[in-house]
Amino acid sequence: MSKNTLLDDPSVSKLVHFYTQGEYLFRQDTMGNTMFLILEGAVLLFHTQHNVERLVEIIGAGEVLGEKAIINEKPYRRTFTAQAKAAVVAIEFDIKSVKLIQSKIPDFAMKMVKMLSGRLDQSNHMVFILQSTDPVDRVIKYLIHFSRHHSNKVPQGMDLSLTAAEIQHAVNLDGERVEIILNELLDQKVLAFKRGAYTIVNEEALLDQATSLRERTVA
Repeated sequence: MSKNTLLDDPSVSKLVHFYTQGEYLFRQDTMGNTMFLILEGAVLLFHTQHNVERLVEIIGAGEVLGEKAIINEKPYRRTFTAQAKAAVVAIEFDIKSVKLIQSKIPDFAMKMVKMLSGRLDQSNHMVFILQSTDPVDRVIKYLIHFSRHHSNKVPQGMDLSLTAAEIQHAVNLDGERVEIILNELLDQKVLAFKRGAYTIVNEEALLDQATSLRERTVA
């Protein structure tokens, strides 16, 4: 069922919420018993530990978050903070409404299983990336990781729709260091920057930049 069909369905439309850019769907450590199906836009997932906030994932259209809500009716403590990256349209529902969603989206359960399995693989890969103590290695591997899972093909290359701040949050590095690395990649024309976000122009060249970039940006 298409997004417009869902929005026009009276039984579903009452569950639909609209969020403006920067608005929170929920915050870490608050209690909740609903999950979200993103129909339009993207949601930033942040996790804060020891007063350090890190961007964990970006959830796009067709994906879900807050899936613990369909395991038990009781509210649970949110593990992440969810914030609209841009304008977001989402269906918010609890365990009592799952059957309704499944009746409107027959393959919903299978899609969710595949989605969560893929998200686990991505999370494991992010752990691998963050284990690196080399800032250049972290940034380049994250850009490629994001490109392969979340980017859009454009004439100039792979559009990441990522800002420098979001990259910094994801790789958990000092903002100035990240800016230096990104600027070097821009100078080498393996990255492009337009409308506040980055595009990978040449992934192979991006990988090849690691050694020389490390030498140029050494503290």
